[in-house]
Amino acid sequence: MTVMRYQLPSCLAVLALVVALAGCGDGIDRGLSRDHIVITDLDPGTGTMAEVGDHVTVIVSGWIYADGARGNPIDLYGDGPVALQLADGKAMPGLIEGLVGMREGGRRRLIIAPEKIGRRFRPARLLSDESLWCEVELVTVARVEIEDVTAGEGEPVKDGDYVEIDYTGWYAAADGTAADQFASSAETGEPARLLLGAGMVNEGLDRGLLGMRPGGERRVTVPPALGYGAEGRDGVRPDATLIYDVKLRRVLGVTTKTLRAGEGAPVLPGQRVSFQLTGWLRNPDGSKGEEFQNSRSLSTPYTTIAGEFKIQPGIELGLRGMRRGELRRVDVPADLAFGDRGWHRGPRTLVPPDHDVIYEIEVLDTPTR
Repeated sequence: MTVMRYQLPSCLAVLALVVALAGCGDGIDRGLSRDHIVITDLDPGTGTMAEVGDHVTVIVSGWIYADGARGNPIDLYGDGPVALQLADGKAMPGLIEGLVGMREGGRRRLIIAPEKIGRRFRPARLLSDESLWCEVELVTVARVEIEDVTAGEGEPVKDGDYVEIDYTGWYAAADGTAADQFASSAETGEPARLLLGAGMVNEGLDRGLLGMRPGGERRVTVPPALGYGAEGRDGVRPDATLIYDVKLRRVLGVTTKTLRAGEGAPVLPGQRVSFQLTGWLRNPDGSKGEEFQNSRSLSTPYTTIAGEFKIQPGIELGLRGMRRGELRRVDVPADLAFGDRGWHRGPRTLVPPDHDVIYEIEVLDTPTR
């Protein structure tokens, strides 16, 4: 069966118009418009059906579509299986649209018009007005299961939020219930903190926390493909389905103000960045108090890998999205700075316990992407 699908506001929208076409190759409309996708089922498959938001493993082959036929080959993802998430911004829009509704083991041919490819996902050898012929095989489908126990209040959390959670992790029994415990924040006596979307926990838990509200409680079930896979990790046994009971305590953050604009691409997690830093105690009225830190007195500036949180959380959050040459003021609450211990150098107290601080950060260099 071959269908032609017409553009709606989102590539993931329910398709309103379906026009049946006969055959393939020259039977496909040579005048394919810029916002169409033609889908032909080659093998329907028998496994789990892919849905919006699922994580899938696929094998994709690509060619330039020319004159109603398959043209020169295009390398899209290499020869082997590739992992994708079926969500806006995570993969080529036309590929997402073509995969939704497939079953594991199924194969499809997709003819994807230019506007369904998107500039971000366009292969280097494909011109802006050329369409793409893809043949895809859906190998596996994996999805996170979510059960909200308590709704919570406030704004739902999203990628890029820095959150504080209590959690307990269990192995799932054969009937899907929680069995043996393998981890808990209670063991450390402190809640866990993580930056959503930065890979600080396994992918399934990272995705499963999205949309929670402060005070909310949720059970997140993570299949092996989105947990620790066939190898396991950190004492978690291989091929395990994991269950997490999570309470979102709060969202943590800093207040920033750009004092001088920068240029180039913004700092993203995983990139090395060098910067100068000056710190002051924050007075109750929000003004700068005594200076306690100035990297310009050192022989070299500070350097870190963004998103690894190997530096103070307040500085880490303040760096997010900065550009080369940018100067930014960052107001940091005490619990993202020096906490209830403060900062002491010998007998001298540089930052008292539970004291808010102010930083001015200047980004000197970021890698070219």
